[in-house]
Amino acid sequence: MRAMERWLERNLAVKVLSVFLALVLWFQVMREENPVVQETFEEVPLRPEGLGAGLVILDQQPRLVSLKVQGQARVVRKMTTAQLKATVELSELGPGVHWVPVKVEMPRGVELVQVSPAEVMLQIDRLVQQNLPVQVRLEGKVHEDFRHQDPRVHPEVVMISGPASLVEAVASVWVRVSLQGAREDLSVQVEVRPLDETGREVAGVHVEPKAVTVEIPVVPLPPAKMVTVQPVLVGQPAPGYEVSSVACQPARVKVRAPQDRLARIGAAYTEAISVAGRSEDLVRTVRVIMPEGATHLEPTTVRVTVQIAEKRERLTFEDIPVRLRNVAAGLRWQILPPEVSVTVEGRSAAVQAIDPLDVEAYVDVANLGPGRYQLTVSVSPLEGVEIEEVLPDQVTVILEPR
Repeated sequence: MRAMERWLERNLAVKVLSVFLALVLWFQVMREENPVVQETFEEVPLRPEGLGAGLVILDQQPRLVSLKVQGQARVVRKMTTAQLKATVELSELGPGVHWVPVKVEMPRGVELVQVSPAEVMLQIDRLVQQNLPVQVRLEGKVHEDFRHQDPRVHPEVVMISGPASLVEAVASVWVRVSLQGAREDLSVQVEVRPLDETGREVAGVHVEPKAVTVEIPVVPLPPAKMVTVQPVLVGQPAPGYEVSSVACQPARVKVRAPQDRLARIGAAYTEAISVAGRSEDLVRTVRVIMPEGATHLEPTTVRVTVQIAEKRERLTFEDIPVRLRNVAAGLRWQILPPEVSVTVEGRSAAVQAIDPLDVEAYVDVANLGPGRYQLTVSVSPLEGVEIEEVLPDQVTVILEPR
C-alpha cells in the first residue's frame, strides 16, 4: 500500500511538471506568434465635450492628434482610427483662450504610449445674434430705353448669429443684383453677404436665411432724340477782349418726352456761364437745364470751353496807289487802275495804329520789257495785322520806251 502511494506521489509531480512545462512552451509560442507591438495612428479627430450653453468654439488648434499605442499584434494591427476616442473637456471653461489636456479612451487590451500634442488651444466665445436690414447693390444698367425702380427685398431683415467677436464685426449685409441690359421686371434669389466696415466679407457667421428674393420693376421710358447743347453766356469780357469760340463736350444730349412734346424740343440750354471781365479762356462743367416738357435728360452736365481773345478788327484802306518796282531803265509806264483798296485784319489796337501812308501796294516788273501785262498786286507786310484782301487783286501795266 505504501509502495503504491509513493509511486502516485512521484507520478503526480511528473504530471504537474509536465503541465507547467507545457504552459511555458505555450506562452513562448504565443509570444512569438502574437508579440507586443507599438503602432502610431495619425490624424485622430479631437472631439470637444461639455461646451456650456450659449458658448461656441471660435478656434481650435489642432483639430487632429497623433496617438501611439501598444498591445498584442493581433489586436493592434486590426485597430482603426474609429476605435480611438480623443476628447477635450470644456464643461468648466468660459469665453477666452484655453490650453486643455487631451483625454484618450483605449480599447480593451491596448495601452496608450503617447499623445501628440498633449494639450490643444481652444478659443471660446459667446454665441450671439442680431438682425440687420438687407441692402442692395445694383450693378450695370438696364437697356437704354428702360429705367428701373427701387428694389424690393423679401425678407427685408436677416439674422446674423455666431461668435460675439465675429457678429459684432458685421457692419451691414448686402446682396448684388445685375441690371445689365434688362428690359423687363427682375426677380432673383441672391445670397446674402455679411460685410465689415471696410467692405470685406466676415467669415464664420451664420446668416438666416442665406438668400433673399430681390424684385426690381423695370419700366419703359418715353421716346428720345438727340438735341444740340447751347451754352448760355452772360456778361462782357474785359475791354479789348471778346469771346472767340465756344465748345461743348458732349455737343449733344439725349432728351425724352411724350411724343407730342418731344417734337417741340429743338435744343437744350446750359445754366448761365459768366464771362464778365475775363481776358483768359474759361473751362467749366455746368448743368444742362431740362427742356420744358422733357422727362429725362442724359447726360445732365457738359464741359464748356470758352475761348477769349483780344478783339479783332477788319479795316479797309481805300485809294492806295499802286507802285512799280524794278522798272528797267528807259521805260515809261501806265497802271490801270492806278489805285486799289487794301483790307487788313488783326487785333483792334494793331489795326487802329496803322497809318494809311504806311500801306504800300506794288507790282514787280523785274526783267519785263515793253508790253502790256496783267500783274498781281502785292502789299508790304504790316506789323501785327494780316492782309485779308486787295481789290482789284490784279492791275494792267503798260511799259513803253521813252
